[in-house]
Amino acid sequence: MNFFGIGIPELLLILVIALIVFGPERLPEIGRSIGKAVRDFRQMSAGFTSEWQELSKELEEAASEVQQGVREVESEIGELEGDIEKAAKIEWYPGQDKPWPGQAATRGRS
Repeated sequence: MNFFGIGIPELLLILVIALIVFGPERLPEIGRSIGKAVRDFRQMSAGFTSEWQELSKELEEAASEVQQGVREVESEIGELEGDIEKAAKIEWYPGQDKPWPGQAATRGRS
C-alpha cells in the first residue's frame, strides 16, 4: 500500500506520533476530518478532470469546424482562380471592340 508516497511503516509512525500529540480522545475526530478532506479532494479532482475533458472535446470540435471552413474557403478560392483564368482568356467585350479591363488588345491573335 502506497498512500501519497508513504509506505505502511511511515504511516504507522505518523499515527503513533499523532496519538501522542493529540491523544486518544481527539484521534478519531482528526481521522474523520482527514478522511473527509481526502474524499472532498478526490471529488473535486474528478470534477476538474471531467470538466477538462469536456472542454478539450469542445476545443477539438471547434478546431475541426475551423479546419472544415478553411478547406471550403480554399475550394472556393480555387474555383474563383479558375473563373479568373477563364475570364482572362476572353479578349473582347461581347458585341464591342474594347478589350477586357487589364488586358491588352490582342485583336487578330488566338
